[in-house]
Amino acid sequence: MGKDDFSPGPSPHSYGLAILTKFLFSYHIIMGEEQSKLVYDFGPFTLDASERLLLRNGKAVALNLKACEILLILVENGGHVIEKSVFLEKVWPNTYVDESNLTQNIFRLRKVLGRNQAGNLYIETVPKRGYRFIADVRVVDDGTEARINVSRRPGRAERHRISASSNLFIHSLVVMPLENFDATVRAEHFSDGIMERILNSLSPLPQLRVIAWSTVVRYKRTGASVFKVGRELGVQFGLAGNFMVTGSRLVVRLELVDIENGWQVWGEEYRRDFSDILVAQEDISWEVSERLRLKFTGEERQRLTQRHTKNSKAFQLYLRGRFFWNKGTAESLKKAIRYIKNAIEIDPHFALAYAGLADCYNQLGHFNLVAPRSAFSRAKAAAMRALELDETLSEAKASLALVSMSYDWDWSSAERGFKQAIAQDPHYAPARQWYARYLSQMGRFAEALAEIERARQLDPLSLACLVTMGQILYLAREYDQAIEQCQETIEMGPDFGQPYKVMSMAYAQKGMYDEAIDSSQKVSNLTGKDPEAAAYLGCFYAAIGDREKALEKLHELDQLAKYKYVSPGCMSLVFLGLGEKDQAIAYLEKGHQERSELLTYLKVLPIFDSIRSDERFVNLLQRMSLYKSNDNWM
Repeated sequence: MGKDDFSPGPSPHSYGLAILTKFLFSYHIIMGEEQSKLVYDFGPFTLDASERLLLRNGKAVALNLKACEILLILVENGGHVIEKSVFLEKVWPNTYVDESNLTQNIFRLRKVLGRNQAGNLYIETVPKRGYRFIADVRVVDDGTEARINVSRRPGRAERHRISASSNLFIHSLVVMPLENFDATVRAEHFSDGIMERILNSLSPLPQLRVIAWSTVVRYKRTGASVFKVGRELGVQFGLAGNFMVTGSRLVVRLELVDIENGWQVWGEEYRRDFSDILVAQEDISWEVSERLRLKFTGEERQRLTQRHTKNSKAFQLYLRGRFFWNKGTAESLKKAIRYIKNAIEIDPHFALAYAGLADCYNQLGHFNLVAPRSAFSRAKAAAMRALELDETLSEAKASLALVSMSYDWDWSSAERGFKQAIAQDPHYAPARQWYARYLSQMGRFAEALAEIERARQLDPLSLACLVTMGQILYLAREYDQAIEQCQETIEMGPDFGQPYKVMSMAYAQKGMYDEAIDSSQKVSNLTGKDPEAAAYLGCFYAAIGDREKALEKLHELDQLAKYKYVSPGCMSLVFLGLGEKDQAIAYLEKGHQERSELLTYLKVLPIFDSIRSDERFVNLLQRMSLYKSNDNWM
């Protein structure tokens, strides 16, 4: 990155590729044209060959299609050794497959089947040859009801539902992170992008509630199953899978499951060269939407098949940039900007990449990592360029609205922009979160809480949404609720500093300065030299009469300003705590000149209540178009 990317000064939270596969029962094409009509019983299990359905004590077992095909071959040839080459030829016909694919599916089958009453595995490994099924099997003619053990089979209604599952209307979905079966982490960023792109290709559809990626990604590497996650998040269906990279080939396996009943609705495997990835995005996302039986308008169809760039390398660089943007730290944002800029260099007409670049600069400005003029002017330019290339891009509309709110202080344009972005993509949680912030700045707290609740429903585990909810409660003078909300957020993300900051302000308003100081110190411990945390500490020390420590914080802010951006609003906070109103207002005026984002909260921040009637403060609000004589929200 060039030096000017963060000028002035040297100072140093999803997207990807849609690999969502064909939503259909491919049971009828793998093992030959004529389907077997047999049912096999062994132990507590029933394997229905025609439906490719495994049951345990009458309940469906989640099993991907390839594993089910392997099990059927084993069961049909019980007691005989089946060579590995036979499995590869029958299950993956006319396709080169690494033997590890078979091994992984055998491992999964053993995990699902467990051991029989004698304590033995159902599937035996024959070294250097293959595998053998060693349990006794009872073969049942599926057409002869008298010979079927009904207690082990689903009822007529269940079988009808399974058979007709391709016609199910899906109203809620969680898209899980892919399991990484690669021996290295070389495709880690790319794999996240795959599932996030699936989510983003479906989320604009008003009929479908899709859990936001920033919530789902928190389950990564926790070992939580799609069923556990789906139940916790209250969704109807879940998409899960795994991937591995073999040479230049990407192998992705996916399955769609019914969370409530545990049925596998669909499963498929995809093999792609990285160069085929954008074609896969277009074809697969559209076919899946068709299979899900969603009714789309022409605009929605176009959105699902939209290809933002024809250059695969540019798209992969963009995915990596979004991966680092999500982390929201100074260092990760530098990496995000570098990757996205590289993507734009390859494809200068890549609108989505410009929107991503705008989000990076907006985040730099929001966290005071860069001076407002530098950060937000770049964000505005990138968002406007994105809209020049694609005027329908909701991400860019939301990014531009954020600039209008945070830097231009054009409140009507900001609200109009957020509403347009939300109307175009009702499931884009960041737009709703940012709009909730706007509403709180205007003192419209009931609306703000309703909007952040909508964002939270879309992204239940988003720490940013939860912090914003706590912040709105604080601004609305609901201090106890704000503290409770921040404590809940801390439980979910103990290393996230922002809830401690909001909680410290709420404690201070309650006169609980020991707790306020402790919370502010935790912010500094987690985020390093945070100017805003230092400012609040200085204010709190002044409030308890420790003038010496308050002045130390002023000195600390002076020193920080030598190598990173420090908002004049931070200095104002300390002087306000010291009771030096003239100095406090003078720094607010300086913050006005620099367009400090902290000033966008002047109308509602409780800490400024002591000077709210001062004519100079009122004049400042009037110049920012934030003052109304009939405001009655306090």
